[in-house]
Amino acid sequence: MMRATTIILMTAFMSAACGDKRATTVQPSGTPAGVRTSDLSAGLTPPDTTTEGPFTSESEKGAALRDGAQLYVSMNCAGCHGGKGGGGIGPPLSDARWIYGHRLENIVQTVLQGRPNGMPSYAHKLPQREVWKIAMFVQSFSHALPEAKE
Repeated sequence: MMRATTIILMTAFMSAACGDKRATTVQPSGTPAGVRTSDLSAGLTPPDTTTEGPFTSESEKGAALRDGAQLYVSMNCAGCHGGKGGGGIGPPLSDARWIYGHRLENIVQTVLQGRPNGMPSYAHKLPQREVWKIAMFVQSFSHALPEAKE
């Protein structure tokens, strides 16, 4: 009798300990398919510059683009994204698949705050003006992108 009671109690205890522990994840509306919600996080305060960036004249934009090319190399962006933005360790920058957006301010935010799974933050490594230069250069890889519908 004692043995039967012990077996029943052990079975009940083990059954209770093995409850359904599956996590349920609700995909928020508006989250792109294929992007885990755990990979998305709130960012820094948006840059205090307009969407065109701090460079207004064509000569400023040309100089910023040249500087951005040099910064892209010196900050080792090419190490992950390839010399011409074709990708490698990091995602390609020359195609139309941009998880966090292809507009200048989106690229600036990505460089400033970094992204999960590999992209470091450069907020404390580069002045914001230099980040805009890199963003302009990165955007030039995919200059043929159609304007996103938002």
